[in-house]
Amino acid sequence: MIAVVVIIATHGVVLAPIVVVALVYGAARNRSVFHSTTSVGRLVHERALAKRERLVRLQRATQIAPMLAMTPREFELLVASILHELCYSNVSVTGGPGDLAVDISAVNPDGDKAVVQCKRYAPEHRVGSRDVQSFIGMAFQHHNAKELIFATTSTFTEPAQNLARRHQIKLWDGGQLTKLAAQILSPESDTESDTAVE
Repeated sequence: MIAVVVIIATHGVVLAPIVVVALVYGAARNRSVFHSTTSVGRLVHERALAKRERLVRLQRATQIAPMLAMTPREFELLVASILHELCYSNVSVTGGPGDLAVDISAVNPDGDKAVVQCKRYAPEHRVGSRDVQSFIGMAFQHHNAKELIFATTSTFTEPAQNLARRHQIKLWDGGQLTKLAAQILSPESDTESDTAVE
């Protein structure tokens, strides 16, 4: 501040506006750095909170009963959490009216678009080939997806499994989802088990 006073006294009125602009710029820059630092801190906090929420969902998914008690939206968020922990990026839950047979979209670790259909069904309500057919049509033609995953709390009928196998769709049933959740929560356990019906 003393240097500014000397400049003004030495060079007169001509430099005064330049000095004022420099002071305003410096203050604005300091405020920008402060806000940038605050934004980074907020982002780190939000990511930590999101991670905590994902882990809570995964804890509930280590057994089938808590998964069956979830709402359809909670089940979609659970599957999204599993994808996130399996290194999928840009995971977005889009389920709801007008979702065009896709509840979650993401980018898989290979960089390809992946889409997921979620069905929170009771154990006696198995996913049939009609559900899988609808998913295939929309996922390939409308969503231009390279990887398809069908997740359910129940199981799949044999015709649904055969259809999925022909179209290379990963099928995650309730048992496989509980295994995935347990493996993610216990990384030292065997993570090499097959999670998709080939």
